[in-house]
Amino acid sequence: MTEKSYRLVAIVCGALILTGCIVGVMVPAGLGWDFANFYDTGRRAAAGQFGDLYSPAAVIQGTLPQGSMEFWGTPISAILYLPLSWFQPKTALVLFKIGGVISCLVGLGLLYRHCRQSIDDAVGDHWAFTAAFTFLALTFQPFWTVFRVGGQTTPIIFLLLIIGLLCHTRDRLGYSALLYVLVVLMKPAFAPALLLLMLVSERHFAGWTILTLIAVGAISLGTMGWGIHEVFLRKLLGGMALTKSWLYSSSLFILIQAAREEGLARVVPGAVLALATLAIKLGVVATIATIFWRARSRPLTASARRHFGFVMSLAFFILISQTLWDHYLAVLFPVLISLVVFWPKLGAELRLLIVAIFVACLGQNQIAVDLLSSWFTFDSPLALTAVVLFKSAPVWLLWILLIRHWQAVANASVGVVEGGFGALGTGTIS
Repeated sequence: MTEKSYRLVAIVCGALILTGCIVGVMVPAGLGWDFANFYDTGRRAAAGQFGDLYSPAAVIQGTLPQGSMEFWGTPISAILYLPLSWFQPKTALVLFKIGGVISCLVGLGLLYRHCRQSIDDAVGDHWAFTAAFTFLALTFQPFWTVFRVGGQTTPIIFLLLIIGLLCHTRDRLGYSALLYVLVVLMKPAFAPALLLLMLVSERHFAGWTILTLIAVGAISLGTMGWGIHEVFLRKLLGGMALTKSWLYSSSLFILIQAAREEGLARVVPGAVLALATLAIKLGVVATIATIFWRARSRPLTASARRHFGFVMSLAFFILISQTLWDHYLAVLFPVLISLVVFWPKLGAELRLLIVAIFVACLGQNQIAVDLLSSWFTFDSPLALTAVVLFKSAPVWLLWILLIRHWQAVANASVGVVEGGFGALGTGTIS
């Protein structure tokens, strides 16, 4: 393709993204779904009903809540949703979606700029990467499924993580610690990823993270008291083993959950299913630990090592989460795009895996999943296994990619941080 063709593809894809965002904002879908969760939380915060944060059926100043979903954020994070209470539900829904669109687009813009600077015009083409980036962003369903549920905080999380990646790479560890802690406050499911990053980063990052957590914890306890925090911790401990069905989750564990839900536990003992869950967790931890152990001997600069550690923390979050909502897979995009930017230097197998992950992510769309579940019953073990593997395919493929090509992820970090193809030498990086 010529430069003019690449430019046209980029412009068309960019226009389609903007059009899709406008339509997603204007269509009033999700008024009683995820949006209602954050809207009711904001109303409870505004009313000072912090004791009711984890009681979805509790009335709010004498009125019924907008929805019935449970709130999973930390108590202090409820304050972030307080501004939603200033508006009527339909207006707040539009504003919430607009906030998500802005966060997603700014995050994508920062990520694009971060990766684009590593392209050497003598070897690659800026417009070729721009076309690829916009096309992949357009078709990457985890970004856009949030519109169906009334908006989500995941786009905000995505933006915070992209800024955190930039800060972490540039040795601004205090800022990256603050941003990652904010992510965990909003979505505690990211706590294992933060813990991993603390373990593999310089001690200063762990120090800044601990100081930030202590400060936030003191403020939260001082303003809200211990009672609501005890409720939150009990809820968090109970939710650690929670796995949703394939209709809503895409994790490695949904096959085991399907076995439980469909009564296969009568044939396969529950203890065996529990051991299978544990085996997957241990396998993921062993994979990540082995990768970092082997990466110690690689000649990475400090910046490249920090970039690699941050990207791997995102991959670890995806692999270890027992419940992985479709939109959570948005954090997979930075992992993949750091490889796509060096497409000409990737080996055939690695290219195939990346393409397979992007294709598999087309299934991470709640509308498509709802239609699939309404058209077919999946009442046989074979059919159920097939649809579950289809839904969790991006995560399984990511695991395979990391096992076989983690060196490529490390090398891509070198290329992004140190200035592109020239920093990678000759040959492939896979």
